[in-house]
Amino acid sequence: MLSRVQEGNKKFGFIFENIREWLSESFVDVACNIQQFGPSNVEFFERINSGDLVKTFFTLPQASIRAGMLIDLKAAGQLDNKMLDRQNLTQVTGAYQQYVSGILQLAQMNQDPTLIGAIVKQGMLGGTELMHQLLETFDIQNLNRILLDESIFRQGGSAGVSGASQNQPLVNNTQTPPSPTQLLPSGTPSPT
Repeated sequence: MLSRVQEGNKKFGFIFENIREWLSESFVDVACNIQQFGPSNVEFFERINSGDLVKTFFTLPQASIRAGMLIDLKAAGQLDNKMLDRQNLTQVTGAYQQYVSGILQLAQMNQDPTLIGAIVKQGMLGGTELMHQLLETFDIQNLNRILLDESIFRQGGSAGVSGASQNQPLVNNTQTPPSPTQLLPSGTPSPT
């Protein structure tokens, strides 16, 4: 079933790429027509921001516009949008992490446990939401298996975790970790 969906996506992607190429050529043709005959309304250049730059662009020779010397006029596709979303979310995630870390440090200086708890909960909720959106741009499947359920953060840390209670730790730290030689399969000589 998944292979049929992927094959359908390839065919759709091929058709879409042909349409996108046609649209891109149409954009260049329109730009060349504006360069040759001028815009239908000359006030356009004075009313928009950086209108003088647009006016300068349309004074270039047609060969320069068609060759994409200064700008490349293309229709944006789904992949372009996903890549842009991915870059934006990566930047936002880093900025959000710095923001939460900064206000958490300020709250710790204030020594208010209620405020610290609220910041930590909101930071985990926001970080999980941003990570969810970021992973969606990579077309990752089963995000609910990768990311923690938001109800865990909303209900004090134990909701949605099987076998956990308010007084029981999520990780058992009382056991000592195995030594590297204990991890080797039986019969394997130790590296010493």
